[in-house]
Amino acid sequence: MTDKSQTTAPIDSLFLTPLPLSQWNEYVGAVLWWKFPVDEPPYVGTPFDLGHTVELHTRDRGDGPRIAARTTIGGWPGYHTHWTPLPIPPNPPGSETDGE
Repeated sequence: MTDKSQTTAPIDSLFLTPLPLSQWNEYVGAVLWWKFPVDEPPYVGTPFDLGHTVELHTRDRGDGPRIAARTTIGGWPGYHTHWTPLPIPPNPPGSETDGE
């Protein structure tokens, strides 16, 4: 029988030790981003996430539609300093150990 603590220790430490922004690159992909002290849920994604542009149009008497406001919502907030990998479910649905 394999000692579980020996096989999961490197993986557990990877998920439990937040890494600094400087150690992330585009090949890592989407991760959980943290701000310390932790006072909000983590951001999920990458620093390359741009969000979506939303426009509010108004009509003036006789004139056509006019843009009243334009803003970007969502996307990388920019203030997160550390990241951890996305966790992998321990028992994917349909596996022998999913309890069904």
